[in-house]
Amino acid sequence: QSFKIMTITINGNGTVTGISVGGLPDGIVDTDMLADGAATGAKQGAGSIIQVVQNTTSSTQNYASEDFQNTVVSCAITPLCNNSKFLIEAMIQFGLGGDDCAVSCNFSDSLHASGTTHPIAPMTGDGGNGAAGSRMDAFFGFGSFAATSTVDDYYIGNATGRYLYTPASNNANARTFTTMIRSAEGINVRLNMNAHYNQSNPRDMRPESSMTIYEVKV
Repeated sequence: QSFKIMTITINGNGTVTGISVGGLPDGIVDTDMLADGAATGAKQGAGSIIQVVQNTTSSTQNYASEDFQNTVVSCAITPLCNNSKFLIEAMIQFGLGGDDCAVSCNFSDSLHASGTTHPIAPMTGDGGNGAAGSRMDAFFGFGSFAATSTVDDYYIGNATGRYLYTPASNNANARTFTTMIRSAEGINVRLNMNAHYNQSNPRDMRPESSMTIYEVKV
């Protein structure tokens, strides 16, 4: 048995047909009426994580510069919304080219108006790049082992950074976030490796570095 009211049909099996998209009055569906997990992606509330993307790499690279360089630790994301924030997380693993090597890290955004090597996370401003004669500022990083002459051996350390980023010019275009590195006096930073190339020695570890991007609904 069915009852017809204009084009809406209430069927005998408990279903209703004939309601067009947007046909219900605004506000008639509240949170209690939604099934668990029914709101996903861009339909979630402000502050919700609506997308997570991660990239890992075991690529071994050398970075030796007093100024920031983009590394291979990066992650691309295509936003679901055009005004989202992004929680950026990175974990890099590295050996040091000498005991005086301190490491300064930051992030870059491929769509930043100032270019793809512009640091987007805040720094203290109490210092400059890695050149001699001044302290080096950083968003996150790793201190030196000054006076420990054997650090450039089997040692591998790590550094982790996290930053909630609001792009100055936001849109839904794909963008790539990258971890940047610079070092004190340009001493070599050995990403994902130490100074040895000895496949027969278990102390010659080869780790992974990673970057994770969380899209946050505004």
